[in-house]
Amino acid sequence: MDCWKEAVGRSWIYPMLIICANGFFSTMRPSEYFLTPYLTGPDKNLTIEEVTNQILPVWTYSYL
Repeated sequence: MDCWKEAVGRSWIYPMLIICANGFFSTMRPSEYFLTPYLTGPDKNLTIEEVTNQILPVWTYSYL
């Protein structure tokens, strides 16, 4: 088992897998599909134009 740990530590595959997994999970946001119907519901009192023009652009840049 020690040879596997040594091979993984010196290989370029392990860091590349970590970077790819991080990129995949950082861009996967399943709540986006449910956010617009939630914000345009009767309890939030927002229109679709307000959500797409004012809320979603700020929400996208807040991930940076």
